[in-house]
Amino acid sequence: LTTLVVTNTATDTNILANALSFSLVAAPTGVNLHPNTGVLTWTPTEAQGPSTNLITVRVTDDGSTPLSDTRSFTVVVNEVNSPPELMPIPDLTIRPGSRLIMTNMAYDPDIPPNILTMSLGTGAPVGAAIDASNGLFTWQPTAAQANSTNAVTVWVTDDGSPPLSNSTTFRVIVLGLSPITLASLSLTNQQFRLGVSADSGISYSLQASTNLESWISLTTVNAADADFELVDTNAADFPYRFYRVVVSP
Repeated sequence: LTTLVVTNTATDTNILANALSFSLVAAPTGVNLHPNTGVLTWTPTEAQGPSTNLITVRVTDDGSTPLSDTRSFTVVVNEVNSPPELMPIPDLTIRPGSRLIMTNMAYDPDIPPNILTMSLGTGAPVGAAIDASNGLFTWQPTAAQANSTNAVTVWVTDDGSPPLSNSTTFRVIVLGLSPITLASLSLTNQQFRLGVSADSGISYSLQASTNLESWISLTTVNAADADFELVDTNAADFPYRFYRVVVSP
């Protein structure tokens, strides 16, 4: 926003010049006029652009019969696009497999406000996404992204002329994977069942071997909860088997 400064000048034709004072006859909100110096100042607000504004100034002497004169001029206020604002985002910590959901808050100071579009900057972690219209950020870190610190830059761009942007950057710290714990073992109806405790949202495979050297994957599940079960439905086909649970790529 730019401040307009205009110095009004006036003279009194009397041999003994009278003192002169200035006043406003008509002016938009916010205009100030110094009564002695005639200096006029105005900083239009966002709501006052674009507009065409008539300003009328009166000068009055202090003679026995005060006399006055007026002059008018026009001030055109152009619309200037202001960049959108994006609220800062604190650093976040999350477990692998957990789903991060966060709404980014942005606003446009222009009146009327421009339409805003959200996007992710370069270098965002694989799998992260943002809704362009409402700023909803989502990300579910995979097992491969455990033990990592990820910088995420969010951009907001308006549709003004010219389009202007702003950005903010925050970090998402992904913790390490929890240890895989075998909570229970059972043989039921010739099926071998393993109760497992680990991170939800991560895929785990049940592998089997008869010699502890060559392993085959029997089943893979994406754990909906931290406690889940893996089952060997063909356990009765083998006199013995070794089992292990591994994180699936």
